[in-house]
Amino acid sequence: MELDTFEEVYEAAPKSIADMEKMAIPGVLISIGGYVAMGLGATHFFVSILTETDLIFLFQFLVNISFGYFLLICNLNLERTPTRWLIYAGIFGLILMVLGGSVGAISGFIALLGGVLGLLGIDEL
Repeated sequence: MELDTFEEVYEAAPKSIADMEKMAIPGVLISIGGYVAMGLGATHFFVSILTETDLIFLFQFLVNISFGYFLLICNLNLERTPTRWLIYAGIFGLILMVLGGSVGAISGFIALLGGVLGLLGIDEL
């Protein structure tokens, strides 16, 4: 990915509760799902490495970081083409739930809920 994409995602991602208050409910849930996947995924990985060495933790870490970031990309593009990006968020949430371990299950459920609520028209985007 280009550096511009990283900067664009960073600028669009909510950084405080005040930023989230301005967003629609699906966008908030998708952003929270991304942050949980990336933050707790990294924390879980480092704690797991300290206690035992297993390659599954590395795989879950990579899944949580990458799909958490993809959720933030979905949030960035919600205003342009909401239906497409809500579907992507739901798919990324499902992938997190299946492949991301316990952290992925939590963050994936949050993102999937945001995608479904957005598609149902809850709190229009």
